[in-house]
Amino acid sequence: MIWDLHVSAAITLLLALGTNFWWAATDGALWEFAHVSAVFFLMAALVEATGCRRPWLVGLLVGLAGMSRLPTFLTFPFFAYLVLDADKRPWRELLRDQGSWLRLVVFGAGLGLMAASYLAYNYGRFGTIKDLGYYHPYYDAEPHFAHGRFDISYVPRHITAIFFQPPGLTQSDFPFFKPSQIGLALFFTTPAFLYAFNTYFNRLTLAASAATLLTLVPLMSHGTTGWNQFGYRYSMDLFPMLAVLTAAGMRHELTPLKWIVIFLSCLVSLWGTLAFHKYGWVV
Repeated sequence: MIWDLHVSAAITLLLALGTNFWWAATDGALWEFAHVSAVFFLMAALVEATGCRRPWLVGLLVGLAGMSRLPTFLTFPFFAYLVLDADKRPWRELLRDQGSWLRLVVFGAGLGLMAASYLAYNYGRFGTIKDLGYYHPYYDAEPHFAHGRFDISYVPRHITAIFFQPPGLTQSDFPFFKPSQIGLALFFTTPAFLYAFNTYFNRLTLAASAATLLTLVPLMSHGTTGWNQFGYRYSMDLFPMLAVLTAAGMRHELTPLKWIVIFLSCLVSLWGTLAFHKYGWVV
């Protein structure tokens, strides 16, 4: 996966300043720090997986992202595909190539080491490999968890949060449009991500799509959609795949319209960051 320098710069600008990552990075609270850490390790893994492609290091970096945000462990199919560098090789050749299998094993070892470390950490804290922190009695009375921490009945509220949650509208109070503290739809927060729906399908984008869907399973079946937040904060767990799908939807070419959409995304992110951290424009 080799992108034109201008496309790489545009996608980097988009992820850094045109998404709710800007808000999270300037917030510093516990949950936002976890997101920022996960994005750092995921993007480092993306750089390594498309550069030197050292499978052990890619596995460790994805595992470190998972230690920061558990759902990001499920991005592994995307990074496993990148480690194989399989875009131009026939599948039959890949399946017969012992070197390809070895690369996957080494990648899995790096990832597995971090997963095992997480389980050992739980055992050290709780005497069990299960993370009992997510089952604190404080949450038992929360109506969001009426069916447990995870349940398929929670999916509709996430669909609303991702696609339909609007900003608040005040007729007499500047700036009139204000972000809601319960979130803002992903494509309102980052309009440039709409290009992901224009993606073409090849092996790379299929791998990115598969990893996105897999990672969305625990996200969208969770009882809450993120609570106090700008945008849909769980979307940060998907950034490497969204970057690939958005670039593909742009056909890896930049036009004035695409730059406008990217800068519009940055302006929305600036508005949200200022609203939360400086001016209190939150409803």
